[in-house]
Amino acid sequence: MIKISVVCPVYNSSPYIEKTLKGIINQSLFPYEVIISDDGSNDNTLEIVEKFVQRNRKKFKWHILINSHKGPGAARNYGIKKASGDWIAFLDSDDIWMRDKIEKVTKAITNHQD
Repeated sequence: MIKISVVCPVYNSSPYIEKTLKGIINQSLFPYEVIISDDGSNDNTLEIVEKFVQRNRKKFKWHILINSHKGPGAARNYGIKKASGDWIAFLDSDDIWMRDKIEKVTKAITNHQD
């Protein structure tokens, strides 16, 4: 089984982060883990994320990283360091994946291992 770690950097993402996270739990194939890497948000992004994770914690592994504000690249890099999957899938905090995103990526990796 291919293990996909989703890395989602967030910064003051309260208006849209819940829709983004719903897109992950509505996948036809779940990721191995989801890593939310906060880049020093000063709104209620973390509160929204923590409540969402509590409601959905049994679906797969969740990690919430709290960082000082250094920009999206640093937040992504912190997420990569925490990841334990075989592959990294980046998801911006204002994006919503199609329902079969992880399934299609997994099939592509399996069918084209080279």
